Amino acid sequence: AKFVGPPGSPALQRVRGEAWDWSSSSWVEISYQENGTTALPDGSVNPSTGTVRVRITPGSDGFVAGSLSLSGTVR
Repeated sequence: AKFVGPPGSPALQRVRGEAWDWSSSSWVEISYQENGTTALPDGSVNPSTGTVRVRITPGSDGFVAGSLSLSGTVR
């Protein structure tokens, strides 16, 4: 996904990434890396179903263009 803000602004600093922590039933902040690998914390994979919930929110003056894909290995 590409996050865009006003010209000359550091739009990526305003992006908030979160993953659902199944063990505490709450959203936890993650450090989203554009075009890179973002590690998810322990507890973000539902042990019964393998479900993962991720929420990416741009700042109020930015918008999201593109897509987000999720792949990886549970260790």
